[in-house]
Amino acid sequence: MNTTFSSRLDRFRTPGFRLGLVTGVICLLLLAGTFWFTPSAHAASTNAREVAVASTSVANLVQSFWVDGKNQNNQQVGFCLEYPLGTNGFKLISNWWWLGTVRIAEYANTGCHFPTDFICQAFHNVPTNVGNPVRINGDSGCQ
Repeated sequence: MNTTFSSRLDRFRTPGFRLGLVTGVICLLLLAGTFWFTPSAHAASTNAREVAVASTSVANLVQSFWVDGKNQNNQQVGFCLEYPLGTNGFKLISNWWWLGTVRIAEYANTGCHFPTDFICQAFHNVPTNVGNPVRINGDSGCQ
């Protein structure tokens, strides 16, 4: 006579339960990642500001800006902002948060290619006592 006893662990052996468990864990990880990796959530606890950059020179040769400096986590970072010919006004570097001093370099073509398309660079302080975003004229102080 062959007798089998059921145990509490039998439900873990069913494919439906395992699939539901894996799906639940993945959803929790995605939800946690959404809050953990959102730049605005990090920046809210610091004095970091978003930056909008423009070129107001008459020649209007600038087609890209390289911006580098410290982010809200005090890490050195850099970003190439495309600024196609004919762009007017300030262009926001979305979801990048800057602290302290940033270096803004101007380039005559897209892609921030150094040294071939380099025009000039300047260092700018990102003030913490102004609204968001901080507007910086890339031509100001350019050398």
